[in-house]
Amino acid sequence: MDETKKLLVLKKDGSSEVFNPDKIAKVAHAAGLSEDEALDISEKITNKLMKENANKITSLRIRNMVAFELKKRDKYAHDLYIWYEKTKDKNGR
Repeated sequence: MDETKKLLVLKKDGSSEVFNPDKIAKVAHAAGLSEDEALDISEKITNKLMKENANKITSLRIRNMVAFELKKRDKYAHDLYIWYEKTKDKNGR
């Protein structure tokens, strides 16, 4: 998706990077969804962000969007994702 290259993700540590929908699919799959479900969530979130026509988004907003979509599909995957994010935050990653 060439249009995703225009979206910049502002990270908690102050750095930024180009939006990468593959990261959403990867974390959704790691949380327990099938590859197809993970790709579907990634596509859904990416499409929503592209419709907003913004050029910047915070990583926190993306994380919240992922959590919301996971919760709608699979409570266990959602809970695992939330646990991972909290653990990651505690360890400063």
